[in-house]
Amino acid sequence: FNVDNYICKEDLEKTLNKLTKEELTPEEVNLVCEKAIEEADLDGDNKLSFADFENMISRAPDFL
Repeated sequence: FNVDNYICKEDLEKTLNKLTKEELTPEEVNLVCEKAIEEADLDGDNKLSFADFENMISRAPDFL
């Protein structure tokens, strides 16, 4: 997606749509992405750094 080394909401939306084969409504995609950022964004900049992502994954070992 973009090359800024962060996962932004738009990146999450694209990924989620690909993973679900666009079976979710736009509202559902928006809700999932907002919740993911809310839960994982440690510094409150509304995007996920590698550290944010790593922290999120470490808290959910069954994710991988």
